[in-house]
Amino acid sequence: MKRDEGASVGIGTLITFIAIVLVSMIVCSTIIVTMEKAFKNQTNTAEATEQNGKIIVDSIFIYRFQPCWVTDFVSTEPDCSDAPAGNQRPWGHHQLLMNFHLAPGSTPIEVTNANYIVRCENEGVTDLNENGINDGREVTTPRFSSSFSGSATAQTTAHGAPNDAFENGFVTKLNDNIRLNLLEQDQSYKIKLELFDNMNNNGNDEERNGCRISTQYDTTLLITLGGGLATEYTLHFRSYEVGQLVI
Repeated sequence: MKRDEGASVGIGTLITFIAIVLVSMIVCSTIIVTMEKAFKNQTNTAEATEQNGKIIVDSIFIYRFQPCWVTDFVSTEPDCSDAPAGNQRPWGHHQLLMNFHLAPGSTPIEVTNANYIVRCENEGVTDLNENGINDGREVTTPRFSSSFSGSATAQTTAHGAPNDAFENGFVTKLNDNIRLNLLEQDQSYKIKLELFDNMNNNGNDEERNGCRISTQYDTTLLITLGGGLATEYTLHFRSYEVGQLVI
């Protein structure tokens, strides 16, 4: 009986074709499963980390105006020349008290994802006592930023201030000074906002960042939330009186 070589070749080709199709299906199935897992993992991660919302500011007051270095003496002179000897340097503490809450629809927000930035005009060459001489006490960068999880200033507490969470720049509830790590709806909070960072330097021509409380110009406050909306406010100082409403 003569063997049909053509038939054998055809069957072999068919088997090879079927094998290729099967391998392709397995490869495609593996790719689809892998992509589905990756997509689910990405979605779960996004859902777990995405924090959206907006901060609603209820009020902002002047909280502490100690413009002279390491003293609670409140100077009436821009250069602190009337301060006690040894404290005649105009780089003290300029602090505000902000009361706020989260807007409706906001997710719980970790305080590490909440930040604020203050900006003002560049004072440039300063003549704080207006005697015609540059006193070398200008702000290096008229901008300062910090998170809601603790002040970014080099010297976080002012002269005579208690060393608690609120004074160190952490968010607390209105009626206590206990540090919080999470912001939630239907709660009211407070935080001390630092405007000026003296960088713990006590000499002329040293680096200092931020804005002084000043009746000569307005200061811009920008509040940002990770994944949420940024809100900008203009702070207008009519005087240097503690408790004065600035917004």
